[in-house]
Amino acid sequence: MGAGAHFAANPLTLGFRRRAQTFFTLLGYRKSMLPRWGFLAVAAILSLLGLTRAERPAPAVKDVQAKFIKALGGVDAITRVRSMTMRGFGIAYEANGKHTRIPFVIYASDFKRLEVDTVPGKGNFSFGYDGKIAWALSPAGKAKVFTGTDAASIRRDADLRYFAHIPAYFRSMTVVGVRSFYGHVCYLVRGINLWGNVNNQYYDVASGLLTGYRFHQWIGGAPEKAETVQVFDRYQRFDGLLISTRETDYRDGRPAGAMYYVSIRVNNVDPRVFKLPPAVTALVKSKRSGGESRRVFLRA
Repeated sequence: MGAGAHFAANPLTLGFRRRAQTFFTLLGYRKSMLPRWGFLAVAAILSLLGLTRAERPAPAVKDVQAKFIKALGGVDAITRVRSMTMRGFGIAYEANGKHTRIPFVIYASDFKRLEVDTVPGKGNFSFGYDGKIAWALSPAGKAKVFTGTDAASIRRDADLRYFAHIPAYFRSMTVVGVRSFYGHVCYLVRGINLWGNVNNQYYDVASGLLTGYRFHQWIGGAPEKAETVQVFDRYQRFDGLLISTRETDYRDGRPAGAMYYVSIRVNNVDPRVFKLPPAVTALVKSKRSGGESRRVFLRA
């Protein structure tokens, strides 16, 4: 498909591994108490296949990464996308058992990004990165500028080609072995990123695809105590590129929400959309950045 082609898909595997989670965290929602699933079944599969940690030697990191890139469609499939317009919705699980549906639209190009989340009864929350400045804007017009490791992680999240060069963002990466992960038999790759946080990555042994992450959000220069898990599934192929169509998020083992992408248009983004809003420009000029945020973006 050419520029402006439309398809039902999700760009998670194109680099947005820690996209904005404002509809789960910025509003202070608590999560439901639904249990995890799949661990007993996977343990049985591991036993039947003989895939014990002692019996199956761990491959090299470069081999796991190469298989993952090939499964997606190859380096060319990842790098040929220059921009995207993405629309979908998030579901936030609340403590009272209710689920809140929050539509969003995301505009992205290489190292540039704008997201607008429409929260029912509250309005539009905007988040952006123009290649230099990472920012957030509330419906009331209150601006926020991110600095330090927060800004560094947001810049990484805006890398459309992230999955073509994952090791570039890590000080070290090691294949720990075979583990069960939410219904999958996976290679566990443990990395320490450039700002010192530990990130556990799970790659399906059979398909090579990324199944999810387990990490602690990096907030204000340090990881928080709560553990975050992201699970990617419903992969579909688009123009030679295999991508996930759903992300489910957990916090300390409890479902926090899910994200669904319902449409994407490729290579049609007007670069003017990334221009800083007046309130953010004024904040930058006044040099009043306001410090670092609390869980506006997932990061690790």
